[in-house]
Amino acid sequence: MPDLTVEDLADLCEVTLPNLERGRWTDIAQDLQEYTALPEMLRKDRVVFKSGKDIRFKVQTKVGSNARHVGLLAEDKTTISDGMKEAVMPWRHTVNSWGFDAHEIDIQGNIETQIVDILVEQRAMNYMALAVLLEEDWWGCPAASDELTPHGVKYWITKTGMGATGGFNGTVPSGYTTVAGLNPATGHHPKWRNWNQTYTNVSKEDLVRKMRQAATYCHFKSPVPQRLIKFGDNRGYYTNYTVVRGFEEMAESQNDNLGNDVASKDGEATFRRRPVQHVFYLDADTTNPVYGINWGTFRTVFLTNWYLKDRPPKPKAGAHNTLEGFTDLTHNWVCYNRRDQFVVATS
Repeated sequence: MPDLTVEDLADLCEVTLPNLERGRWTDIAQDLQEYTALPEMLRKDRVVFKSGKDIRFKVQTKVGSNARHVGLLAEDKTTISDGMKEAVMPWRHTVNSWGFDAHEIDIQGNIETQIVDILVEQRAMNYMALAVLLEEDWWGCPAASDELTPHGVKYWITKTGMGATGGFNGTVPSGYTTVAGLNPATGHHPKWRNWNQTYTNVSKEDLVRKMRQAATYCHFKSPVPQRLIKFGDNRGYYTNYTVVRGFEEMAESQNDNLGNDVASKDGEATFRRRPVQHVFYLDADTTNPVYGINWGTFRTVFLTNWYLKDRPPKPKAGAHNTLEGFTDLTHNWVCYNRRDQFVVATS
């Protein structure tokens, strides 16, 4: 085979990328046992695509005021209500890059074999880096001055105002004055809040009772047909190992026919017939939170044509023997209805 130039290698990479099947290795690089964000955000039923300079959607903040009982010959009294507000979220841009030196191909030997192996290895590390970054972003909240990081769970579902009495207390994250451009402390915007409440013990009398109340009050049904931004009612419950362990032990205590298995309910604890899911990233949260997320009103919004946009390796400017590839995505996380979400925590 004739010697390949860096440009030839770039072309070969582009042809090879769709068929990466070679190579096996042991992975000891990841810090967490499981990453929740990337698999959840890329599910087809949790992704929408939009265009425009930002992400906008309408929020109905109040009902009309013209319904009344009247007598015969009563005069009409119509008030025009301004109950529709517009929420706005910015796009966030993420890029992940990877590369290799053209010398690596000849150093490792057979070109056809080794270029595939290099692509497999680098691509795997590329996506793992993306998973690690998005896990932190998804379960976090950027500072109000941060114009780069996407807005994760703690931006939409806040512990602000949380106390022993449950309610729609969650206003804005620390440092913010609005959520998606709407101020939950003014006008009719106080309805633009999530439910939150404190608890003390992982028990039926405390945590479970408060979760039941939260799940009940965060379930809204419209009495009239409306064009709601809602993709069904698909609820998930996410927490750390301390809480999951407590749920599993409660499940064992209410079953008299467990046999000899001393950990028979591990991985099987449910709340309202939905799994209580262990999020390893939340193990560091000493408030032991439980997040109730309704995926029917939570979405990953991608800019059209910018969903994990792969660019095959090309020669790097200023380093003629280096090839580098990129993966781009433009997106943000959007909660269309904060009142469908809750968090309960110890503080």
